[in-house]
Amino acid sequence: MKSFKEQYPDYQENWTYYFTSFSDERASVALDLNLLEKAPVNGYQWRCVLMVRLEDSIRGHYQELDDMDDAAAAYLTESIDAVRVGRITFEDQLHYIYYLNQDTNPKAGLKGVLDKWKVEWEVELVAEPDWHTYLQVLYPDRYEESQIHNREIYEQLKEQGDDGSERRPVTHWSYFETPADRKQFVKLVLASGYEIGEELDADEKTEDGQVNELRYGLMYWRSQTIEPEEMDAACARLISQSEENNGYYDGWETEVKGK
Repeated sequence: MKSFKEQYPDYQENWTYYFTSFSDERASVALDLNLLEKAPVNGYQWRCVLMVRLEDSIRGHYQELDDMDDAAAAYLTESIDAVRVGRITFEDQLHYIYYLNQDTNPKAGLKGVLDKWKVEWEVELVAEPDWHTYLQVLYPDRYEESQIHNREIYEQLKEQGDDGSERRPVTHWSYFETPADRKQFVKLVLASGYEIGEELDADEKTEDGQVNELRYGLMYWRSQTIEPEEMDAACARLISQSEENNGYYDGWETEVKGK
């Protein structure tokens, strides 16, 4: 059986993170987005979760936690060809998630790696050939994708001297199946303080001959900051309202301020 590295010798990771909740418990999720194109990986049928308890002695010691993560990852990926897919950080636990191509618990090998950090930890190994945890738990939904996208834009603007706190016009786009759907959505955004910029009607078919199911677009805008909490809340609302009206929210853009 070929290892992951043998199957994909040129593979490049693409890590990001977002915040979410599991059963009302706040958590952050980090994952390798590029694995979506490969999952489930042939032969990697066992999900392995390294669970570390965050005691007061190590909680908040980010460099130590990063070093521990790197040491565990080095052992699992190099010694037993594991695929590192993500991490969930709860208030009192860290869950490091891998997939293995062998039904052998790596606890004995990890013991020699993790003993130096004096933390409580456990390993769970279960059969999961469909990669449910990566695809359905870790991988972001539309709202979490928006959060990731918003943060990326925010970080780009910060690099240009814009901290996001100054109010400015922010333009958004949504697309709908019918003019009636768009009209209903217009009522909702007007009630939320947006102004309508332009209605965008596309051809019935795309250039490659496919039916254009969301051909009735709308450009709209309002003045606001682009601080993460405000943008995440605004985008979540627009995603929900677009989808409730048989539409698709397509993102936003703005100008740089504070240079």
